[in-house]
Order: sequence, then C-alpha cells, then structure tokens
Amino acid sequence: MELRQLEVLVAIADNGSFSGAARALSTVQSNVSAHISRLEKELAATLVERSTGRLTQDGQIVVDHARHVFNQIQDIAAAVESSEKDIAGETRLGSIGTTGRWLMPRFLPVLAEKFPNINCTISEGSTSSLIPRLIDGSLDACIVHLPVEHDNLESKCIVRRRLDASR
Repeated sequence: MELRQLEVLVAIADNGSFSGAARALSTVQSNVSAHISRLEKELAATLVERSTGRLTQDGQIVVDHARHVFNQIQDIAAAVESSEKDIAGETRLGSIGTTGRWLMPRFLPVLAEKFPNINCTISEGSTSSLIPRLIDGSLDACIVHLPVEHDNLESKCIVRRRLDASR
C-alpha cells in the first residue's frame, strides 16, 4: 500500500468523483483509476462504486484511516520542535523508499519553515540498511518499519495501520 493510493482515495472522497479527484491532484483520470484498482486489489475490497463515484463502507473506513495517517505525518514536524529558535547545522535523515517518497514532501517544508537554518540530507534505503547507519552515527534519525530492537536506539511509532482485508 502506498501513501499516494490513499491520497487518491481521499481526493475521490473530497471531490465526489474520479474526474474531480484527477483535477484536484493535477493528474489524469486513468492514473486515479489505476491507483484505486491497485489499492482495491491489495485490500481485496471494493472501495468506490464505479457507477456513482461514492465510497463503499470499506472505502469510508480506509479514508478515515488515511486521514489519520496524513494527520500523523503533519504531526512529525511538530514532534521535532525545540525550545531554541536559532538551531542551525546539518541533519541527516534516512527513510524507507515508498514512505520517503510520499512522506518527505509533506514533512520537509514544515521542517524548513520551523528550522530555516538546518540543511537536511535525505538517504533512502531499507530498514535493514538504514539502522546500521543510524547506529554508527552517519544518520541522525530514520523513518523505518518497526520493531527496531537495539539498546542504543529509541523508536516511536508515528503511523500505525490496521487493515482488515477479509471484508
């Protein structure tokens, strides 16, 4: 499941149709349809009634959870807050692939606004490749899949998803 797929589903909910979602997302309707088809296949559930463009009950459940995920993403920047105003320097962040491609565009502008004197370097990789870099100090923080078990690391869940594909 990709954040972009969830973003497309939320756009359908907000705009009432595939074409409205396509306009809102500055894309074509076939891209919207493709994202939804892949998401429905992955969840083994119909999320949108094609004839009306309305969400099914499962679709509404996914949208509610997606909105929560997007709120959590926005809260990441708030969690980085510091009492000092003049924080400056280099920070090195690591992120897993799919999450990084959709999370970082939402997170980095907020971080840059709150801490304009910080230069961020982003590294993309798998959880197993990023954790050793965090441990050896070549990364300052990572967004990875949990659990991460290491005595010298502290982890916090920022997005939790629970999906029931049996519907």
